[in-house]
Amino acid sequence: MIYLLLTLLGSCGISYGFKLASIKKTDQDYIVFFNYLTALLGMALYWLLGQKGRITDLKNGSMILLAIALMLFMFSNLSENNASTDKNGINSTTFFGRIGFLPCILLSAVIWKDLPDIWQIIGMVILVGSLMFMLKDMKHVKSENLWMLFSLTFTSGMVSLLNIVYGKYFSGETEVLFLTAVFFLAAVLAAVVLLAKGKIPWKCGKNDFSVGIFIGLSNIFTTLFMLKSYTAVSANIVAPTTAAGNMIFAAVIGKVMFKEEVNKNTVIALVMAIASVILVNV
Repeated sequence: MIYLLLTLLGSCGISYGFKLASIKKTDQDYIVFFNYLTALLGMALYWLLGQKGRITDLKNGSMILLAIALMLFMFSNLSENNASTDKNGINSTTFFGRIGFLPCILLSAVIWKDLPDIWQIIGMVILVGSLMFMLKDMKHVKSENLWMLFSLTFTSGMVSLLNIVYGKYFSGETEVLFLTAVFFLAAVLAAVVLLAKGKIPWKCGKNDFSVGIFIGLSNIFTTLFMLKSYTAVSANIVAPTTAAGNMIFAAVIGKVMFKEEVNKNTVIALVMAIASVILVNV
């Protein structure tokens, strides 16, 4: 469970970082670039100090393909999250992003016969209900933007599923090297996007740089310990627990750090989320 807790703390840091980015009116392209650059450097340093896995391990064609696929879904999910927040609002975006655990669990059940038990199913239903209580602006979502929301759900689920794939078919000895490769590919793609838009990394603003680094450090925790969680525990526990825990932590941070109002629907949603975590982990 310690891996799950660290995953949640890292995820909470990412949410806090993007909240800061919104408040400080930062440039999202710079944020994404410095996020992945920081994650790459941090993960590479961790790999060098740990000396687990060798560069030659990356000659494994299957591992390289998995790294590319994970990078693309991570990058797409991050980009869609930013775009959807502008077009559909934060509540709709958050809802569709967090229910990404559903396609992950569905595909896991189909591929590996990893079926949830009755209490886990009840917990997941309660969790979806709690998220719906948090959802308040669906009426403002235009029908032409629904594809973006469902795409966000899909990419979120695929990120989780590919973490499961790594845990089932590859050694834990190479997980840090694997994630270093993922972040390297993501940093290169972010740099290409940045330069294609005529933006130079060293001409970024102070807030772009500092917030990007903060999110990148949080990203290291989230990605590394999520991978470890899926390796150690069933997806039927990790996926919904992460979604519910993220919602609870985000609400607490919003209240404590940003003095956000907590209304009746939010309180009901949080109580339901806590109940879902208990049932999923029975």
